[in-house]
Amino acid sequence: MTPDDVRALFIRDYLIMSYVASLGAIQLGVSFGGLRGLFLLPGRARTRALGVLLVCAGIASFFLAPLWNPGPWGSVAGGRVVIGAGGQPVPWGRAALYDLPQARNINDTNGGMSGNTQALWFAVGAISAIVTTCTLGSIVNRGLRSPAPPSVGMEALKHTTFLSALGPSIQCWRRTWRDEFRGLSALAWLTFLKSPRKGGS
Repeated sequence: MTPDDVRALFIRDYLIMSYVASLGAIQLGVSFGGLRGLFLLPGRARTRALGVLLVCAGIASFFLAPLWNPGPWGSVAGGRVVIGAGGQPVPWGRAALYDLPQARNINDTNGGMSGNTQALWFAVGAISAIVTTCTLGSIVNRGLRSPAPPSVGMEALKHTTFLSALGPSIQCWRRTWRDEFRGLSALAWLTFLKSPRKGGS
């Protein structure tokens, strides 16, 4: 096993955790916000319970996976050995319970994940969870009927699905973006005029 093999294993497990936990966090958020168009289960209480379950399952899968997935955290004698963060050799195999606190503590030079890599793959997992929520929520809640006139923006998701709300929201944005841009430009210009000048009195 090379450091690239170890890194691929870490990335796989971290991506699963990021995706599942983000999916759960989104379900918790939409349940508290009453955004029924994004519920993956009918009812606020069920959606909230699903959110808690997914967050816990995502985190647990990352930290408990060494118990059943061979990797650089085992107690098996012999075989491929990598160097852990403490400078100690770590054999390749399945972890025992007492190995778990150190199981993910691998130097990035030996295949562990650097901070930049974690940020990148967390973003991939979170964006995938958003896409999944919008897609599945639109399928599960396709029976929701939008009030007339339809709401736009996040408020619309209390009464209709993401795909149903997307069209009216884009139309509203196309009608109003010039006015909003002019308002922001005027505010920026006023801020510039009021800012102190070097050499001024």
